[in-house]
Amino acid sequence: MRYQRRKMAFGGLAMAMLLATTGCSGSPTDAALSTGTSVPGTASVTLTANPNGAAALSFAITGGEIEEVRASGDGLVYWDTVAGTTRVVAVYPRPATGVLFTIDVPDKRILNQYSVRIEEAADTWDDLSDEGAVSVQLN
Repeated sequence: MRYQRRKMAFGGLAMAMLLATTGCSGSPTDAALSTGTSVPGTASVTLTANPNGAAALSFAITGGEIEEVRASGDGLVYWDTVAGTTRVVAVYPRPATGVLFTIDVPDKRILNQYSVRIEEAADTWDDLSDEGAVSVQLN
């Protein structure tokens, strides 16, 4: 089993259940896929809508292996992979914007097989965010 670095997220923000599926990039018909050679790479999870100012978010990422997760800017992340699902908790000192975190994947050519679902969100005052308001994109 390989070692995975984890960073502990701070704060005790309460979180509510959200379900939002994201779009993904990549194409399974890419000519490079036929070579059988993997193309390691980094993908970004970007916030596309956050009207209620969520600052703490919990995600479930499925569809493939994740080698590393890194927070963007001044955010902190905690992550763990169990039974093929990587759970990521990202906490920011103010409402989240733009790229939330990046993930390293062993083969970026199959990124279209990955999906990201927001599981929980809260604002900086521990108030639950509107579950239909926050959305993200993996690219």
